Amino acid sequence: MLKAGEDFKFFNPYACVKMTRSNLPHWHQKSALYFVTFRQADAIPAKKLAVWKTQYDQWLNRNSKPWNEAQRVEYETHFARQIEQWLDLSYGSCLLKIKTCRDIIEARITADVNKHYLIDCYTVAVNHVHALIAPKGEHRLPNILKAWKGGSAHSINSFLSRSGPLWQKETYDHIVRNQIALNRIRSYITAHDRT
Repeated sequence: MLKAGEDFKFFNPYACVKMTRSNLPHWHQKSALYFVTFRQADAIPAKKLAVWKTQYDQWLNRNSKPWNEAQRVEYETHFARQIEQWLDLSYGSCLLKIKTCRDIIEARITADVNKHYLIDCYTVAVNHVHALIAPKGEHRLPNILKAWKGGSAHSINSFLSRSGPLWQKETYDHIVRNQIALNRIRSYITAHDRT
């Protein structure tokens, strides 16, 4: 397990934060520890996702950034956790239940540990992946995730003789805020570990 203050820093609301946005917000802060989730493209039914997106956009219109603690908790409760619940229902093709596919993504996740990033813990479920990751130095989370997803998609598609997108374009990422949040996330990941 990684150690706060040595291997990473918790979110600092007073330090520089870069935010980008596509459908989801992505916050970037130097030396941060991130909880990331990425899923297969078919892991959530399109109708459920469309309703979620509409509700999320409406909520965002009423809750502009920066969020206070109550807004952050509301976002986590009503939007982030809803996606997690759907993922745990194992919708979609669930290609990661195939051992070779699982091995491919695990090899990508662990390929550059200690070189480009540190991993606290991770798990590969049948249709999604969770990880706690701390990028090192100038290495950035989006580039690391692109390498994980791009490299594994190519290899898995080749192994299965399939084409088309394997992973959902966006990744859910969240900077870990404090030790309580870290303990909760670690427990969540280890409870979902299928190794």
